Amino acid sequence: GPERITMLKHGIEDIRYFWSNDLRFLTQF
Repeated sequence: GPERITMLKHGIEDIRYFWSNDLRFLTQF
């Protein structure tokens, strides 16, 4: 249902958020 689509969308946004955090973390070294 629609809830699953919103869950998937939020999941993708979470992954992007974690990726951007990882990249910021890596660029500190």
